[in-house]
Amino acid sequence: MIVCDSQLATKLDKKFNNITFTHYRCAIHIINLAVKVKMNYIGNEIKKLHQFVVKVKICILKKVKFFKPILNIDIY
Repeated sequence: MIVCDSQLATKLDKKFNNITFTHYRCAIHIINLAVKVKMNYIGNEIKKLHQFVVKVKICILKKVKFFKPILNIDIY
């Protein structure tokens, strides 16, 4: 957190050289809390995906034939 604090301070000072920022730690704490909330929100999906990938790897190692999923990576 402290390293991120100093990096954020440097970037903010370079971008806004006329403004003094004094609450770097608060900003970093808020970012950390937001990421934790989102990770809890998508946590189940990540766990399910991880379990699926493990099963696919086991099938590959044991040379079990299986239907490969079609990856749909459309960016809207």
